[in-house]
Amino acid sequence: MKTLKIPLLILSLILALLIVLYIKTDNQTADDFSLNLITEIVGIFLTVILIDLVLKRREQKEKLDILKNTYSQYRRPAQRLLSYFASIYKASTTQKPNEWNTDYKTLLSTQQFYEDIKYLDFLKPAPVIPTTDWVTYSQNQLTLIKSDLEKILDKYAFVLDSKIITDLEWIINHWLIQILSSGSSFKAADNSINLKRDNLCLLAIKSDDDTNDVKELINKVFEVAEKFKSITKEKNDIIYSDDMWRDDIAPKISDSRVS
Repeated sequence: MKTLKIPLLILSLILALLIVLYIKTDNQTADDFSLNLITEIVGIFLTVILIDLVLKRREQKEKLDILKNTYSQYRRPAQRLLSYFASIYKASTTQKPNEWNTDYKTLLSTQQFYEDIKYLDFLKPAPVIPTTDWVTYSQNQLTLIKSDLEKILDKYAFVLDSKIITDLEWIINHWLIQILSSGSSFKAADNSINLKRDNLCLLAIKSDDDTNDVKELINKVFEVAEKFKSITKEKNDIIYSDDMWRDDIAPKISDSRVS
């Protein structure tokens, strides 16, 4: 603990002076006095060190508990974001993928996923009640995700690893997050020029395997989770439920695929 460094330093200096005094003096009374003081100070010194170690261990445990809680809170917006992309996948694909009953990491890493989501028409109805389009639904979802991540940074930055802080800021400021959370601006811009679109495929992004922006974003979400797990030794992953692929749960397969 920083607060004990100064007392330890002062005790060390006093102890050093008394040892020098004990060695240099020829007076028996002074020798006895110095020896008694040295014994007392050594005892105090050891006690302070012991207290310091106990306080450090308590501080480390408290920090670890905070980090575990932070990871638990991170999993919520992370799960919301991954679920959002999984819903887009289901609404834009023409067939149930082979990976439907695996996990988010496997499901959202296939070439089929990256190809199919390009065909999601954001003007079509999203899987919510009351009915709204994917533009508005995306804005609501991504605004919540951004807000939750920003709260984590505001509240827990003092205990977070610098890499986690950098990665969380990267996710929040990713251009896809910014675009998808600004749906109202698309409608406002279209209305200002009386533009009536037939479709709006916001994820029809030209990219290759090495520069896929959706892939980079999703991978970063998992990187942060793995960093948390490596620090906290937590085993809990971001929860995935394959129930979303049931026929009675919206969206249905290809429901919002561009016509």
